[in-house]
Amino acid sequence: MIQVNLVPDIKQALIRAERIRSTVIFFATLISMIAAGIVIALVVWVYGIQTGISAYYDGKIKTQDDAIHAVKDIEKTLTIQNQVNQLSALHDDKNISSRIFDVLSAIVPSAPNDVAITNAALSNKDQTIVMEAQAKGGYAALEIFRKTIDAAELEYADGGTIKRVSLASDLVDADRNFGENSNGEKVLRFTVSFGYPAELFSRKVTGLKITTPTSTNVTDSLQGVPQTLFAENTDKKQGKKD
Repeated sequence: MIQVNLVPDIKQALIRAERIRSTVIFFATLISMIAAGIVIALVVWVYGIQTGISAYYDGKIKTQDDAIHAVKDIEKTLTIQNQVNQLSALHDDKNISSRIFDVLSAIVPSAPNDVAITNAALSNKDQTIVMEAQAKGGYAALEIFRKTIDAAELEYADGGTIKRVSLASDLVDADRNFGENSNGEKVLRFTVSFGYPAELFSRKVTGLKITTPTSTNVTDSLQGVPQTLFAENTDKKQGKKD
């Protein structure tokens, strides 16, 4: 059997080219449709679903926030921010307890009526100072010590005005008895307590001065406290009591 090809070669090449073109167009269209689908899906997610989810959680947060703020005084107990805001106020309310050394330096009389402090206690709650002391000058030194404390004043500036207040109130001495100090010398031992004004240890008061009839002591500026101000708390020996 004899077959005769009536389609010339050029026609066959044209047919193959058309087939390739159709295939390319098909796949290009398919890829474009897929890309368009992806873009549409992204638009729906970003502007539709994601917006809806965000709105849902915003509403949930607002509901819970409103419930928390409905609790009375919640900001005073739970929020760290409130505690941070209170730091400055807490710092300003702290007392400068070291000023007690300035007080002791100012109120101790000079020799021969000087007094040696064996123990000093400060109570911020009761606003009192209690001192255990001893004096070689006996009752005369104690009386001068009492009068010095009673006459002492605080002087400070308040808005351009100089104010003065008494250092001590309700001054009391007790537990008088004679004994010997660490050097074997006879001394009068006693306890003195008194109330002090709030300005004495207040951080808000600056430039504070403690004045007595014989001296002026500017607090917060002393380089040191004299060692002669203190003495060892030796055991008491029985003797005359008042």
